[in-house]
Order: sequence, then C-alpha cells, then structure tokens
Amino acid sequence: MTLTYDEYYVLPDDGKWYEVLDGVLSIRPTPNLKHALVHQNLLFEMHDFAKKSRLGAVYLPLDVVLSETNVVQPDIIFVSNERKHILTEACVRGAPDLLVEVVFEATRERDEVTKLSLYERFGVEEYWIIDAELETARIYRRRGAKFEEQTTMTGFATPLLPGFEISLAEIFEN
Repeated sequence: MTLTYDEYYVLPDDGKWYEVLDGVLSIRPTPNLKHALVHQNLLFEMHDFAKKSRLGAVYLPLDVVLSETNVVQPDIIFVSNERKHILTEACVRGAPDLLVEVVFEATRERDEVTKLSLYERFGVEEYWIIDAELETARIYRRRGAKFEEQTTMTGFATPLLPGFEISLAEIFEN
C-alpha cells in the first residue's frame, strides 16, 4: 500500500518521528547525544546568520512535502526569501533551497543513499550530509539536473548564504 501525505498527516501522534519515502512509512530513529550536539551547533550558527542577513529562514525538523508520497523531516531546512511561497502553516510544500541531515549509524544508509537521491530528484539546490560519528561532512550542490559533490576539508560556505562560513571544528565541538 502506498501512503500519501493526507494519510500520513492524520496518523495518531505516538511520539515517534515518521517520514514517507516513495510511499512507504518509515520511522525516523531518535537521535543520540552526539547527533544532537552537532545539529545544535550548526543550527544556531545558520539561524543567526540567516536572521541577520535576511536572506531567508532556517527551520528545525518539520514536514517537507516533496510530493504526495514523499514527506521528509530533515534536521535543518533553509528556505530563501525567493522560495518562501513554499511555506505553509503545516509544512514546507516543495523543495527547499538547502537541506541538512546529521547522520549517525541508524540513519546512514537512508540519508546517504535514499534521501540523497530523493533530494536530487525533487530539485533541492544543496544538500549537506554531516556525519556525527565519523566527524566528516559532504556537500552536494545542484548542477543542472544532478547533484555534484563539493570537496570540503575544513568547513562550509555556500552561495545560498553569501558570507556564511563555519568550520568543521565548530560543528563537531562539544
């Protein structure tokens, strides 16, 4: 059975986080402490920068409806002012400019394979995969219809947030 957003939306709240990937309901595992720290470090820096620069807004995990059968809850969501029309009271409807997933062992394959393909397919401009356990990071930036992996050795910068920079050391700092 293929699950749609409308069916997903009315599921009872049992305290678990769910996503719908190509029509299949999937439980999103609860993050560990390292994941939470890495997520917090990056989120605070991105949020402060986006707020001061007024280029758009950064959000915590919330439903991103890429299609009626693809609903994800990325760790960090950036929507530029030019794309704010995709924001609704309940969710983000469409591809945000930038999505970030902080991976750990329980989510590694989903984030590095399934979501990478999904985000590429639905037109996300940039996707960051931050590995909390291995303390590595990868940036995928859209080039035409495909993502192209960008090399990052020491930190992040993105044309979506001109002037924003953060080092890997800051992201993984305890």
